Amino acid sequence: MDQGELIAELELATRDKELTARVVRSLAEPGAAAAPGLVAALGRVSRQAMWGLRDALHLIGPAAFDAAVVARARSVSTSGACRSTWLRCRTP
Repeated sequence: MDQGELIAELELATRDKELTARVVRSLAEPGAAAAPGLVAALGRVSRQAMWGLRDALHLIGPAAFDAAVVARARSVSTSGACRSTWLRCRTP
């Protein structure tokens, strides 16, 4: 599955913890290459799916933090800026 399909599956799996965990691991599997797309998706997903994206980005680690900083700097929407700041503040 590509990243878009996995994000769509995450949207549907919000009540299924096992499926959510599998999707989160799959989203994080590509590592740093996945981070920009996941950060960009933060502005398009439901609040429940946003938590799953956050978990995937945490699994990726510092590269996700860098992607969030770049997204915050480039954001033209208030929602996108708020969500990337939210992520940045919660990334280890």
